[in-house]
Amino acid sequence: MKSRVFIRAITTNNCQEITCERFEFLKTLKTSLSEALAIEEKYEFIISNYLDLEREAIGLALSHMVTDQTEYSDFFEALLTLNKHVVNLLSAVKLYNDQIASHVSRCTRNPETEVKVKQAQCTEYDNNFNYRFMEALRNHSQHYGGPVHKVKLGGGWNDDRTALKFRAEYVSDRSRLRINKKFKRHILDEIGDEIELSKAIRSYIESISSIHNFVRNIISDDVEVSRFKINEAIEKYEKEFGGKSRPLIAYKYHGESLDEEILISLDWDDVRQRIQKKNRQLVNLSMRYASGEAHNN
Repeated sequence: MKSRVFIRAITTNNCQEITCERFEFLKTLKTSLSEALAIEEKYEFIISNYLDLEREAIGLALSHMVTDQTEYSDFFEALLTLNKHVVNLLSAVKLYNDQIASHVSRCTRNPETEVKVKQAQCTEYDNNFNYRFMEALRNHSQHYGGPVHKVKLGGGWNDDRTALKFRAEYVSDRSRLRINKKFKRHILDEIGDEIELSKAIRSYIESISSIHNFVRNIISDDVEVSRFKINEAIEKYEKEFGGKSRPLIAYKYHGESLDEEILISLDWDDVRQRIQKKNRQLVNLSMRYASGEAHNN
């Protein structure tokens, strides 16, 4: 039984006949853009969890500045909350690292790109101690215990005593990590008694951002071509039937039975572009910090 394949707008009954080969080509284009969106979504998970963590630390410093929070229960609650945010961030990075190379391979339809992404991940691991430490800490938090062991709330005058600054530090304790016999000893040997996690995490996220920028460059040509060709298909339909007719759906029938359908639209790829524009590459993140300091004139 012969297949019938056509494109139709949801809001009309105008059908544009296409070949099965054309249908498969459009499906390939859609897959490429879907994978590109999935790549940006996973990076967005990381950035949003990172921002939540930084906001929580800043909020703790602010609360310490304004309110009296010196009871054991106050520190325990802060420790619990920071552990939650750090674990969420590490889980988001784990999701990204485990799946990003496969997404790239499917986006480009080229298995060699998967190898290149994995090589980029290995390069960051080898070149950045904080990356190696946070990966080990993630494994520790998944299989043994919490990553944050101490919360330090404090403050002090600046050098000319014109501003009293308050801060919240959260650290991992080497002695606590050493109890876990599976924590990599050569990594523990590279740290002191404590490691301040805010600095390590910023350096870690900087490396992830570098990997993501590499990923964007690898897929850029395929994504641009896919977007162009889908837009071309939309314009061809609209030129034939007149006016704006969106969204479009391509249908593949075998006899009277619907075998498959695909959405032909760029609305969701517009979302990808907005996410990508918002989440630029983070360079020198480890050297930055947010401050609410007011300058005296």
